[in-house]
Amino acid sequence: MTRISTLFTLVFALFAFVQGAWADITLEGKGTADEPYLIKNLIDWNTFANLVNQEDHFFENEYVKLTNQIENITTSVGVGRSFKGTFDGGGHGLVLDFGEATFSRAPFGSVENATIKNVQVGAKASSEYSPFGEIIVEDNGSALVGVAKGTTRIENVQIWNNVGIRIKPSLGSTQRHLGGLVGYADYGSLTLKDVKFIGEFMPCKDENGIACEYNSVGGLVGEINKGVTLTLDNCIFRGNFLGTGDFHPISTYIGEVQTGAISINSDHSRATINGAYTGSEKASIPGEITVNEVVLNRTFTPGAFSTIVLPFSIELDKVSGAKFYGLSQMSYENGKWTAGATPVSGRLEADTPYLVNPSAATITFDGSVTLKTTENPVTTTNGWKFRGAYGRVNFGDSSETILGRAYGFVAKDTVINGTQWSVGQFAKAGSKAYIPPMRAYLVYNEASGSAKDAGGLGLGGAAALPDVIEVKIMDEQGKVTETVVLNPATGAISKDRWFDVQGRQLKAKPTIKGRYLHNGKIEVVK
Repeated sequence: MTRISTLFTLVFALFAFVQGAWADITLEGKGTADEPYLIKNLIDWNTFANLVNQEDHFFENEYVKLTNQIENITTSVGVGRSFKGTFDGGGHGLVLDFGEATFSRAPFGSVENATIKNVQVGAKASSEYSPFGEIIVEDNGSALVGVAKGTTRIENVQIWNNVGIRIKPSLGSTQRHLGGLVGYADYGSLTLKDVKFIGEFMPCKDENGIACEYNSVGGLVGEINKGVTLTLDNCIFRGNFLGTGDFHPISTYIGEVQTGAISINSDHSRATINGAYTGSEKASIPGEITVNEVVLNRTFTPGAFSTIVLPFSIELDKVSGAKFYGLSQMSYENGKWTAGATPVSGRLEADTPYLVNPSAATITFDGSVTLKTTENPVTTTNGWKFRGAYGRVNFGDSSETILGRAYGFVAKDTVINGTQWSVGQFAKAGSKAYIPPMRAYLVYNEASGSAKDAGGLGLGGAAALPDVIEVKIMDEQGKVTETVVLNPATGAISKDRWFDVQGRQLKAKPTIKGRYLHNGKIEVVK
């Protein structure tokens, strides 16, 4: 009896040892930020998946990096388990071959407190000439993450890799929680930054092959559970929904949204726009979200012109505290650029930059609105673009090519490099200039960036542009009621500054007779 017991113990111990050996990491690397585990080929990907799915190695607080494009992926990472580390695609692609559907079907079936970044996801093309590759999914399926839990961040991800992805539900599935990037966000927070989906959602059919309606299907996210905080930053859905039923980029959302300067309550009772937002995140609402009310937390100086862009449309009779003007003309006469602004009537339009003349310290909006942002809110006239900004714009950034051609309002009197600048003016922005979100600025001849100006005037490009631009504020009949000088986010014109009629700054009060611009007003020197 003792011998049998001892033999059983030895066999069990050996079995336990072998089981433990299977869980050893067989990927190259150490799992640190500097030396991540490397995924070089399909074998490595399957090993990675097996470690999470079968060996309970969740890569918590560890790093995994892709070094090559991986083709013909049939295995999901996070089946019955969750990946809990950081996956860096290194700019490479994952090409899926999901011909059979399973629950939470996605490259990452389930993740928790994970980061996925810098990766493209595609699917095996159905034919040599097809612009789409097809994947078949069931509930909680997507082209990237099936179920997201905890603090999940998805950044710099494109669902497209030579061909678009065509998401097709399996026969008889309930078609719930299907999304372009995430099927279902369960709890915690979900951040999507710099992501794009290009593809199609195919019609769904029941087990008898009869067309049915989708349930909680979204171009970016299928469903977000109550209490989940959603953060969106520069997210784009560029695809088609070919099925029936409700469809939005964010299909069903019962959590709180925080995107740049905009926050939306979980019950959609209120949206708040933070006019003092100082972060770098750009507000991005790829789908339509209707809220009961919107609050603009921004303090204005009554009588001092400023700029504004709003992510919603609203009737003017529901707005109080300001008068709004659209940029209606940019004219060049006698060597001088002049802008014209006319009052808005009837309705403020979403994604449209305006000049605003506040009559109170706050602007209020009455009633419900539908929020949505676009990539580039802009109006164009005679070679100039009046651009709205949903995120902070730093004119001196290397990513911007508008330095020397951009003009914007100063928010308050300030001293920059020893020079006094005043509110209510508009001038050329310097390299240290910036504007906060929900404002607007002028850009000259932005499309070409060449020396040739609008109308073939041949002024020599940005270097020859004036330091300030006069703006004529007109009434409904087109009569000029006042003149202001638009100035940059860096600051505008000091109270003792003189400019000639071409907008060139003078060092002192001129002694030659003529008309000049002095502190935003035209003066005649005799």
